[in-house]
Amino acid sequence: MILESGGGLWGVGGYALGTMQILVVDWVHTRKEHQSQLRLIRAELRRLQAINTKFEWRDDGPGADVLPKPPDLTTTFLDAIAKADFYLTDEHDDDNTQQGLLELLDGCTVLQYHWKEAVKRADETKKESDGKRKLQLWIESKELADAYDEIMDRFQISVSSGLADMDRRIGDASLWKQLNRPMGKLRKGHIPPSLPDPSFARK
Repeated sequence: MILESGGGLWGVGGYALGTMQILVVDWVHTRKEHQSQLRLIRAELRRLQAINTKFEWRDDGPGADVLPKPPDLTTTFLDAIAKADFYLTDEHDDDNTQQGLLELLDGCTVLQYHWKEAVKRADETKKESDGKRKLQLWIESKELADAYDEIMDRFQISVSSGLADMDRRIGDASLWKQLNRPMGKLRKGHIPPSLPDPSFARK
């Protein structure tokens, strides 16, 4: 009976040890996967940071035929944002990094719209023979191009902020820092205020 009891204890102990090993492996894998997604997001943000050319048109005309390239978000970027478990490296309980990264999609949409409309009116200006209509088209085109330039500045601020946050998160996702991460609910935090509306949107 003693041997049987001892065998049972060994069995329970072995099961507990095996379960613990599985939990540890899963814990490590989750953190490594999180780091991988963060590095992918950082690479995509660096790509966006490099797409920063503006129209910078003069009052009397474009000054050059070279046009800026409007930014876009890849499906890889969006997938990485969806898969990353941001809570693992959030600084506080109301961290909105994921929302901010997704809002870059709105920024790209707005930039692409202004780019398209500015170029469209500039092309129409070249074909227009009526002087008054030609001037009106150019004024509209220039306003759209100026708006694009201002939105691009704001967009790049968001990208730079995202890059700084990714660098911090990648460091905080290390196994040592995760082991020392407080358990339970995160501390109260404060979300920085949004950027003021662009000049062309203010009343």
